[in-house]
Amino acid sequence: MSKATHSEILQRVNTIYKLLLRGASRQEILQYCTNETEWGVKDRTIDIYIARAREYFNERTQIARDTELGNAIQRYELLFQRALKVQDYKTCIQAQARIDKITGLEQNNTNLRITTWQDEAIESIKRGEISYNDFMFAFDDENLAQQLFRQAGVPIE
Repeated sequence: MSKATHSEILQRVNTIYKLLLRGASRQEILQYCTNETEWGVKDRTIDIYIARAREYFNERTQIARDTELGNAIQRYELLFQRALKVQDYKTCIQAQARIDKITGLEQNNTNLRITTWQDEAIESIKRGEISYNDFMFAFDDENLAQQLFRQAGVPIE
């Protein structure tokens, strides 16, 4: 048998793609190709066709997912805008929450840590990067200096 043309290979991959969409297993595809076609190819070649069909499936799925994701975000943005016009703030909050969830902006706040400048100063004091005299020179606030050094557990020189 002669070597398949590029067009024939694409048709074969498309045939296998349709079988995969119907839920056919590898074994069922091998049987189909052997019994129902005149391709005359080995199992290894059919495996290559299956791999190409799966790649095509994954590409189409990603494109569809991206499109649907964009559509969903646009719908919620439109809902947000319409709700804002009529001052329906509850719906605005709900629409924004859905947008945040879809885009991955929704966070689990249990891992959120807010660091203040005082927290950073205390850590710098602990590491010895700021002395009491340096702090007093910069801020000229003895009460604050004593409080931060006490919280850092560093004695005042």
